[in-house]
Amino acid sequence: MKLNELIATAFLLGKIPIAPGTIGSLATIIFFYAFLLEANIYILFIIIFLTFILALFNVSSYTKGSRNKDKSEIVIDEVIGQLISLTPIIWYKDILNNIYIFILISFFLFRFFDIVKPQPIKYFDRINKAWAVIIDDCVAGLFAAVTLILLIEYMAR
Repeated sequence: MKLNELIATAFLLGKIPIAPGTIGSLATIIFFYAFLLEANIYILFIIIFLTFILALFNVSSYTKGSRNKDKSEIVIDEVIGQLISLTPIIWYKDILNNIYIFILISFFLFRFFDIVKPQPIKYFDRINKAWAVIIDDCVAGLFAAVTLILLIEYMAR
């Protein structure tokens, strides 16, 4: 087993034959709850940034010579997108009554945008380049994060 495969598949989660992207997102929210819930926003941003950079190089290397750059087993992009969608929870954690509900809402919002792929997510999804594999999930994560912020702000009033 190569390190590239380990990273691209998020420690082989992407090799699970049923819904590997969803499994990657679920693992991310568990990781978030266990290790990052008490982190500050800057630590989360650093983790997202470093994972993004690692994924850019890794996915490019992992898919080198392959016609299909967006293989279903590549789930490191789901990890990044899901982390982006969870960011508002860190920002608002002091005013949230039930953080667990918002973690689940974040999960479902991210999966919704990642599966439905409204523009510009669909635009990036159609680009068969390693960087686009990651960017489409980052944009889905941003859509989910903005929707979550709007929901939290609405509920706080």
